[in-house]
Amino acid sequence: ALDRLIERFAPAHAARRFQARAMFALTSGGYAGARTDRRGLRDFRPRAGSADADINWDLDTWRARSADLARNNPIGGGAIHTAVNHTVGTGLAVNPRIDREILGLDEDEAKELEREIGTYWRVFVDECDFYRRADFYGLQRLGFRSALERGDCLAILPWRKRPGNVFGTKIQLVEGDRLSNPTGRPDSLTLSGGVELDEEGVAIGYHISSFHPGDTSLMRRREWQEYAAYDSNGVRRVLHLYRQLRI
Repeated sequence: ALDRLIERFAPAHAARRFQARAMFALTSGGYAGARTDRRGLRDFRPRAGSADADINWDLDTWRARSADLARNNPIGGGAIHTAVNHTVGTGLAVNPRIDREILGLDEDEAKELEREIGTYWRVFVDECDFYRRADFYGLQRLGFRSALERGDCLAILPWRKRPGNVFGTKIQLVEGDRLSNPTGRPDSLTLSGGVELDEEGVAIGYHISSFHPGDTSLMRRREWQEYAAYDSNGVRRVLHLYRQLRI
């Protein structure tokens, strides 16, 4: 109110006040939220860590609390149920539409190939689960739910052709809790939270423990196996499902 009054009757003086205030802001910090002389901000001094440093240290606690809310809190559980139902729905499906001109096929040949691909897909849908508990659509819901509840989820693509199977490629879902540094090794430039990185920071492998760290009923030594992100032909072998929020 005082500034507006001065601006009305003494605009030149108001301009000098504005310049002085701008200079003071530049020399003392441009944001009031960074001040340290106020009671509400005096003890608010969080550390500025990297994305990995901020996440990995508290990750186990976050996962445990989130999972507990999903089990015991109606609002938390309902939020996950709603997100899964509205996002996944009935699941992604294959609708073959090939480019017959590139393949040099006539219309009838293209339709026959599309029909054949659709038939193979329906077979794969029923036999793709590594643990033989769900079909492909159930795996989509379970993978998305796990990523929401626990922060991330992995899908490994092992080869396991069992009697009666048409395809050997399987989808093996793994909870993010099992992704960790072997034997508790500290993070480094090439290892972070169980993810093996190359010199450029690209994920090239994943260290997965033999069982869940919270499964205390298994009285055996916990071991880790590294799964390559890509095979020798550059085909992805591990899918890491999570939503990236920081660089």
